[in-house]
Amino acid sequence: MSWRILAASAAFVVCGACSEVGWVRYKPDAGTMVVLDTEPDAAGDATLDAPAIVPLSQTTSESVVANASVACISNGYTTENSWYRVFDLVDFGITEDFHVTEVTFGVEKAAGTQNVQVKIGIYDGAIGTNLDTGNSDFGGPITYVNMGTVNVPANTGYVTSVPVEGELPANSKLIVSVRTPGATGQAPYFYVGASNTGERRPGFIRAPACGIGRPTTTGSIGFPNSHLLISVRGYH
Repeated sequence: MSWRILAASAAFVVCGACSEVGWVRYKPDAGTMVVLDTEPDAAGDATLDAPAIVPLSQTTSESVVANASVACISNGYTTENSWYRVFDLVDFGITEDFHVTEVTFGVEKAAGTQNVQVKIGIYDGAIGTNLDTGNSDFGGPITYVNMGTVNVPANTGYVTSVPVEGELPANSKLIVSVRTPGATGQAPYFYVGASNTGERRPGFIRAPACGIGRPTTTGSIGFPNSHLLISVRGYH
């Protein structure tokens, strides 16, 4: 097994029981409707305003840079790889519940149609050189929230988004993973997109075939300039 850096060739609803009209979110666990926003228009009538969408990103650029990605490979095929970012909501000044609407990630290069899994959860572990995901890609002190999948066609150097809905409590840490289960003869490789222009927090990779059983920063395995392009959009 070996590491290889990619070569150059290579809606809203109205709550009838509420006293105001506004955007509401239904919380099935509590069985309640919560008014998100109400604003009178010029005539004094209440109008429905969509909640402002907030982006969460830890890289200074969202553009895919050639030769910045890293993945574990075997005999020319990428093996099982999971790439991660952990977003501490406090870093973004978010002190309320946060509702994820989608996850965005870069694609440096893919061959064949890749089934890419995106998971979101609440991370209660420490953030250091490694993350604790137990003995799996998304275990340990992670409370699973939701996931989405997308078929990534053979292509190079672009960014794609996956709708993933989920609620995170205030002051929590949101963990996001982008995972491919391992390539086949029909789909030999997938490299998540990365930049090399700077990051505010490190990204992590898990690759059991290369001896990385728990997520480890790309810098600590010899790729300090591989800044993984994984970001989130949502509202609070």
